[in-house]
Amino acid sequence: MTNTETYNVNIVNTPWEICLVKELKIEQSNFYLGRTEPIYHRITITTACDKITFIRTFWHEVTHAYLTELGHYNNTLDVETICEVASIIQSTSDELAKILNKIVKAKYKDIKKENK
Repeated sequence: MTNTETYNVNIVNTPWEICLVKELKIEQSNFYLGRTEPIYHRITITTACDKITFIRTFWHEVTHAYLTELGHYNNTLDVETICEVASIIQSTSDELAKILNKIVKAKYKDIKKENK
């Protein structure tokens, strides 16, 4: 991928890449915010969105990766399974939270701080 910033992470002890791009076009030129490719262990997220949307997209795509690694990617999940997956993500996501914070600080600088 050209013009890509890449971060390496472990999701359920499996190496994954998180790739940041300015624009993400998938399937007939439709615009998407993120994409998870289980076969390549790659998450691609666009930075062409506001900070809150980026954070939500980051965790949305990371959840797809966890579901893949836990064997639930194409399953319809019941409430207990959803809660179990959420608890696993929460208890193992320190590395991801640090990367997310690093990205947000670099890409979405606080406008108030910039004006000082």
